Amino acid sequence: MPVRTQTLRAELKWLADALGAVRDLDVQLERMDEMQQWAEGFVGADHAAPLDHLRTLLEAERDEARVDLLDALDSPRWDRLRTGLISLARQGPNRRLVETRIPAAVAVPPLVAERHRKVVKAAKRAKRSGVATDFHQLRIKCKRLRYSLEFTSGLYGKGTQRFVAKLTSLQDALGLMQDAEVASVRLYALATGSPGTLPADTVFVMGGVASTTGRSPTACTGRWPSASASSTAAPGTTWST
Repeated sequence: MPVRTQTLRAELKWLADALGAVRDLDVQLERMDEMQQWAEGFVGADHAAPLDHLRTLLEAERDEARVDLLDALDSPRWDRLRTGLISLARQGPNRRLVETRIPAAVAVPPLVAERHRKVVKAAKRAKRSGVATDFHQLRIKCKRLRYSLEFTSGLYGKGTQRFVAKLTSLQDALGLMQDAEVASVRLYALATGSPGTLPADTVFVMGGVASTTGRSPTACTGRWPSASASSTAAPGTTWST
C-alpha cells in the first residue's frame, strides 16, 4: 500500500472511534426492553423501575457521544480525510510497482490463503482461551477474510459463496458477543464510577443483567464454516476449516 495510506489509516481509526461510541450506546439502548423483561422476571414487575435510571443515563451518554460525532464530521480534520480518500481513489495504484502488474488470478489466492490461516489460528486460540478479546480478534480476522473473498468473488466458484455465507453467520454471532462484552464493561463502569450517580437498587439490577446477557462462546461453535471453498482460477488452491 502507498505510504500515504498510513496517515489515512490513523485518521480512519479516529472516525471509527467517534462512530463506534454512538453505535455502541444505540445498541445498548435498543436492548433496554430485553433488559426490562429480565429485570421483571428477576425482581418482579413492581421493582423494574430502577432500569429507568439506567436508561436516562445511557441516553445522556448517547446524546453527548452524538454531539462529539457531529463535531467531528463538521471539523477540518474530516474534510482533510475525505479529500485524502477521494485523491487516493482517483490516483489509483502506483504503476511503477511490480505488484500492480501481477494478474489477480496469481496474486489473490496466496492473500486469501494467508487470511484464512489467520482465521483458523485465531479460532483455535479463542476456543482454547474463552477470552472475550480473543473472540473479538477472531471477528476482525473473519471480517478481513470475508471482504477479501467478496471483493474477488469473480475468481472463485459457488463454493466460495456458501463459505462466505457461513463466515458471515459466524461474524454476526461474534458481533453479538462483542456487543454483550461492551455492554457489560459499560455497566460495570457506571456501577463503580461516581458514587451516588445511580440508586443501589439500580446497581443491583445492572449486576444481574450483566451476568445473564453475555453471549456464550459455545453459541458460535455451530456457526464455524465447515465447507471448503476452492479456487476455479487457480486449481489446487483451497481453504477449509
